[in-house]
Amino acid sequence: MKSRKPIAKPFQRWVTHEVLPSIRKTGEYKTPGRRQECDIAAKQVAVMEMKARTEQAKLLVDAVHRLEHRLSDLLIERILIASTNLMAGYDAIGIPTDGPSFTEPGRTRFPDLKPYWKPF
Repeated sequence: MKSRKPIAKPFQRWVTHEVLPSIRKTGEYKTPGRRQECDIAAKQVAVMEMKARTEQAKLLVDAVHRLEHRLSDLLIERILIASTNLMAGYDAIGIPTDGPSFTEPGRTRFPDLKPYWKPF
């Protein structure tokens, strides 16, 4: 990239001092305005994710309150731990059951919750 024209010098400096270092550092070049837009969008996504996690945790807690008389203490504890994990920013984990893995041949994909239900 060489030019003898004086007008090309500022362009060459811009490419070699701003564009190429940015591409080397981040893999892309964004103008300052675009960079700010991306930062705002990332923050908006984070807020939406936290709102969704909060709503999921509230739904779990509400389900525990509604079904408390039919659930065992162990299941209630595990559901509340899952809701706490959601609020802390972790992914909700499946409610485990004692026994073999769910991925073993002959097992259904969903756990058998009968051991956790209290009789009527």
